[in-house]
Amino acid sequence: MADETYTPPLADATTLVQKIRSGRPDFIVFQSTNVGDDKLLLDKFAERGITASTVPLVAAAGTGRYPSS
Repeated sequence: MADETYTPPLADATTLVQKIRSGRPDFIVFQSTNVGDDKLLLDKFAERGITASTVPLVAAAGTGRYPSS
């Protein structure tokens, strides 16, 4: 198990994603509050071979829970 935390906005997700990938997770719980960071992280996950077909991703993003007013 790993718990990786960062302060938004995230300039580069490489180190964070490498740490997660090196832990060889069975699944990832992804919780974010910044749409830009969501995109950056998901792109970097895919670049490193972490996709829906390789590692289940449970998204609990604050940006995805509530529709904009």
